[in-house]
Amino acid sequence: MRKLFVISLIALSLVLLSACGVSEEEVAEVLESRTDEMFEAEKPAPNQSFASFEIYLPDNFEVQEEAESNLILESDNQMYLMFYNTLEDQMSDFFYRSIEESDQYTFLKSYQDDQRFGYVKVALVEELYEVQVGIGGIRMTTHTELDQVETEVEQMITIIDSVAFIEEATE
Repeated sequence: MRKLFVISLIALSLVLLSACGVSEEEVAEVLESRTDEMFEAEKPAPNQSFASFEIYLPDNFEVQEEAESNLILESDNQMYLMFYNTLEDQMSDFFYRSIEESDQYTFLKSYQDDQRFGYVKVALVEELYEVQVGIGGIRMTTHTELDQVETEVEQMITIIDSVAFIEEATE
């Protein structure tokens, strides 16, 4: 009898825990309502310099590797890959259109103002969610749990929106 009680208690706990988790639909609703706000937030001043650009990186981010057109970052054991094309205009929607045509995403939303075109993409890849944020010729990607997607999107938009290309590097 005691064994049955323990098994029942564990099963009930699992049901309650899974019910408390966030769903893809809830994440999509939040992103749908907050994406514009995230892109319109005040961007921080760059605090790191590289060969072709300056960028703001939060204190908990470390540069793992810098290569031509790529920057590999890490924060709390999570990897981020930033790709940049200095020749691509801030209004470029190339990456967005490629994603849209592939039709391999859970969530995709674009943002545009007078100076830039941006997007947010979320896709289930195996057991994690691939989060990709782009502005013009810059895109940043990471993999995360569903309940961290909103936080990652906001953080990644802040980072790539701060990129300021150095003029000599783009000529």
